[in-house]
Amino acid sequence: MNRQEKNGLQRAEREARTGVGGTDQPVQITTETGTAAPPDHPSGAGPREDCKERPSPESAAKQECDSAPRQPNPSPHVVPAPPNPRQPKHSQNIAEPWWKSWDGWKRPIEIVGILGVVFYAIVTYLQWRDLRHNFQVDQRAWVRVEIVLPNVATSSVAMKVTNMGRSPAVESVIDAMVGIIPADRAPSAEFIKGHDRVSFALLFPNQWGDFEASVRSSDGSRRSFTEAEVQGLISGKSYIAVFGQMWYRDQFGLHWTRFCDWKAYNQYPAKFNAGPCVSSNAVGDGMPPAEWPAPKD
Repeated sequence: MNRQEKNGLQRAEREARTGVGGTDQPVQITTETGTAAPPDHPSGAGPREDCKERPSPESAAKQECDSAPRQPNPSPHVVPAPPNPRQPKHSQNIAEPWWKSWDGWKRPIEIVGILGVVFYAIVTYLQWRDLRHNFQVDQRAWVRVEIVLPNVATSSVAMKVTNMGRSPAVESVIDAMVGIIPADRAPSAEFIKGHDRVSFALLFPNQWGDFEASVRSSDGSRRSFTEAEVQGLISGKSYIAVFGQMWYRDQFGLHWTRFCDWKAYNQYPAKFNAGPCVSSNAVGDGMPPAEWPAPKD
């Protein structure tokens, strides 16, 4: 290659690099070493600034994301449902009725359950108490006092004590008083100067014991009726009354019996205030009433 051809080739290469040339089509220059690719061809060499490696679309998008300032995530916008024209506006703020939820029924059910348990406990206790009481009534000792008033007025009255129950009676003590009571008065210790006390250590079921109660003088000794007392009984101005009380023990505790009986010997019509004598008969548990002598332990 001579000098002119070499210079022309260099000039053509400079024009190709700088875009000077007068033609819109790429110029292909053939040299001894090969064919030069046009500047716009992918395999060709471009300008100097194009020689740098171009980033891929993925990396470019990542760089743009990294370089862009971070913005807060926008909150989702919920579009409210359109109101129902048939429903009143104030109904949307009303809470659900309590009877439509389990939480509303839970407290009443708990209260009813507690009341039911308390009621069941009370009923069970009352039933147990009744059963216990019925058992004691059926199995306890029952001591009865019988008064045998004579058909003829005498100062002594026969008495009989019988255990009618199913348990032995221990420490049975009887206080009996015999007196002549005015027809218009009720039996009372006011008219009695003294009384008879009899005790039985043990009375088994269906076992009995007897004794006599008599009219007492002021010194406590037994005496007979006077002539005036006999005439008062015959005329209906007075009557004979036998009254007192007894207490005894058994396996269930202490019991008492209050007794009273009366008899008139009048030969003429008369009226007697003996009703309180009949109504005073009673039985009970524990200590006897205060108006009667109390047992001594």
